[in-house]
Amino acid sequence: MTVSQTEIKAFNVLLVAIIVLPVAFLLGFVIIRKYLIDLKGNSKHAIVRRIKYKQNKAEFEAQNSVGYRGLKHVAFDDYAIIVDNIRYGVGKALYDNCNNGDEVIFFYAPVSNFHLGIKLKEKYN
Repeated sequence: MTVSQTEIKAFNVLLVAIIVLPVAFLLGFVIIRKYLIDLKGNSKHAIVRRIKYKQNKAEFEAQNSVGYRGLKHVAFDDYAIIVDNIRYGVGKALYDNCNNGDEVIFFYAPVSNFHLGIKLKEKYN
């Protein structure tokens, strides 16, 4: 009884698939397990910080990168707030509603410490 080269190659492919696929699945689960815990927990931490200053600048992005000829650059506005000497990109609505020295609330997931969002703290009189 002889074994052909095709059967050996098929066996090797099957063996690799049996070993690699479960290892890849487990590795992926280990990587995202903190995010899954956060999703099941349905909670978030809120930290209040003060805006040092706001920053608005025009950025340019290439619209067509196929060739040098006909390359067009499209301008767009980049809005940011500076808090504790860290630049955070924000949307136009938040940028327009806040001023230097205002307090903002940063939301984080409790287990993974993933940054969920920024909200302007309401002023109570």
